[in-house]
Amino acid sequence: MIFADLSWDWGSGKIKKVGQKEQFIPAAYQRRLDETIARQVKELSADTGFLQKVWEAAEMPKPKDPPRILLGAMASGASVLQSSGAVAKVLQQHKDVLAIEMEAFSIMFAAQAAPLPRPLPIVAKSVCDNGDSKKNDKYQLYAAYTSARVFQEFALRYLTPQLHD
Repeated sequence: MIFADLSWDWGSGKIKKVGQKEQFIPAAYQRRLDETIARQVKELSADTGFLQKVWEAAEMPKPKDPPRILLGAMASGASVLQSSGAVAKVLQQHKDVLAIEMEAFSIMFAAQAAPLPRPLPIVAKSVCDNGDSKKNDKYQLYAAYTSARVFQEFALRYLTPQLHD
């Protein structure tokens, strides 16, 4: 499971003629996660007991290891990538890319451009493939389950008032 702590549109930039070749020059205008939320994500990521329970409760095909929670760079783009060459080009845009997907930047941009009071954007997704020619749906249901379950726990712990105190 990855929480986006910086996201950008990997397709944003310009195509420029350099000599006889056309070259894509990226313009990676990034959006960051709120620092308080980032700290809370790190705290939840250390709860291996919770992650073990999520894995054990999964009643669908799943990987051999429990999920982990990571916090880091998530590149967004308008295209589904099913080519290791295309993925490699996106990976060159930032040294710490953890995921490539289609919505994170738009969500973060929209929230941060909204009028006051602005919502705090949070993007959290589970990874179910490597964006290469072997891309399949084997763990898609498990990824959806872990995304929902981990975010539910995050919301209960950190985004809702504690009614039982």
